[in-house]
Amino acid sequence: MNLRQRPQTNPMLTALPVTPASRAPRLSQLSARQLFDVELGLCLLAAISPSASPATLPDLLIDGTAQTAKQRRSLDKARLMLAQLTQPSRPGGTRSLWADLLDRYARLPHDTQAFDISCDGERFSPKSVGFFRNRVRTLTHLLA
Repeated sequence: MNLRQRPQTNPMLTALPVTPASRAPRLSQLSARQLFDVELGLCLLAAISPSASPATLPDLLIDGTAQTAKQRRSLDKARLMLAQLTQPSRPGGTRSLWADLLDRYARLPHDTQAFDISCDGERFSPKSVGFFRNRVRTLTHLLA
């Protein structure tokens, strides 16, 4: 093929039907990385200030203080892993990426969430049954 020829299309790829639903991701879904980020952030909040609202995580990551050495270590580790959550979700926007991810996490089916979030978004608690308890324990060990 020289520079003037057009590349041929693969007939197998053009034969596959593409529906509009398969092209655009659903807004309520989270990738595995986003799910990890949200649950790690909630796990950090549960360890440092369990009564705080989930919306306070970006402030805690930016200028939060911890009481004990263990909490400081957890906060430092979380700052390394979750620094992107303090950024705006869109360039020039005022809403943080954390707020968008938290809203999408709250809309997930309950059987995929390791944390229960209240309807108003002001309270959260880890689930205490089965597989979810293991996920929370793993995240806690990661921050320890």
